[in-house]
Amino acid sequence: MILIVRKMSQVHQLIDAFRSRADLTVTDQRDAWLIRIPKAAGDVCSVTVPRERFEWFADVSRNGKEVWNDSMDHYGSPPPELDAEMAACIASFVERVTSEEIKLPLKIYVD
Repeated sequence: MILIVRKMSQVHQLIDAFRSRADLTVTDQRDAWLIRIPKAAGDVCSVTVPRERFEWFADVSRNGKEVWNDSMDHYGSPPPELDAEMAACIASFVERVTSEEIKLPLKIYVD
């Protein structure tokens, strides 16, 4: 019997770390994770992270109506580098949204 141990991706590790936070929720969907960040005045920022693709999506809803959305894809490098880049970008975006007031339009990526 051969046992194959697969290293957990950095994106997966980030999602697992988000699960322990009280300021957001992570929902497992069939092909993605949904991160929801509630903000003041009925605003909710949602981040959708597909499980098998190097792309992710963000939107802001105000009182149930979408008022902003953007996406980011990662390509052009080997998968381990794309995984690390994507994890860092998602972490940065989530930190900005959780620590600041939402001012539209948001920037999904900041240098």
